[in-house]
Amino acid sequence: MRNIRLIDRQMEIARALTSAELIFGDGKALADDPTFWGMSIPHLKLEAEMSFDKRSAQLRKTFRRTFSLLGRDLRQILRRFAAACPPQTYRRYEDSVDFYRFVTGYWETTRPRPAHVADVAKFEMAVARAGTFVTGGDDRSAAAVPPGEVRAWAIRLAPGAEVVRLTYDLRPLFDKGGSAGGSVRRRTNWLLIAQPAGGDRQLRITEIPGDLGAILESPPEGWADYPGRAADAGSASAGTVAMLVSAGVLRRSD
Repeated sequence: MRNIRLIDRQMEIARALTSAELIFGDGKALADDPTFWGMSIPHLKLEAEMSFDKRSAQLRKTFRRTFSLLGRDLRQILRRFAAACPPQTYRRYEDSVDFYRFVTGYWETTRPRPAHVADVAKFEMAVARAGTFVTGGDDRSAAAVPPGEVRAWAIRLAPGAEVVRLTYDLRPLFDKGGSAGGSVRRRTNWLLIAQPAGGDRQLRITEIPGDLGAILESPPEGWADYPGRAADAGSASAGTVAMLVSAGVLRRSD
């Protein structure tokens, strides 16, 4: 029998408890490993399953609709996730980021079912990102523009605001009274997700016009040009900009 240092044995046990083989398999392969001699493999498996159940429950809090839509595919996806991404932290947001990166990569080779579940995951991840922002002393309604950057209607998102471009209209799923089985239709739309200024922690979700969404979705560093002018003040986009500036989730140079 090989001589195993205590710290090495502890690390091997910790790795086993987060492995997909023990969580989803029978764990019989561990019986031949000297590291686990004298241990109850069924009890180790139970501990691994309980730990992963807690991890999955935390992820479900972020991806509630996503998990519901995945149905029978969820177990296979979680098994692959467990194998590819052992937990690096117990913080829900960071683990949610890891899961979102994994599942979007998974969908690059495996068609998402249903098709709109990728949009649902994208939306729920954006909500989680916006929800992690903590307002401080920043005046989010201020519109100060650095010298040399002033252009007719330069705009930028306030800290913590998120804009996502979706391929499907998800309102039937997320509107009050909506369900995972709600009917959705294909329609490109942009949603802005943010906490309004004034200390209100309630996230607000607003659909914004496509021209504005395209600018804010992937803005360059600093301020982005907005084609609006004073003469366009009555347009839908200009009205939306004014509303978002008033709410403190968008900044605009005048």
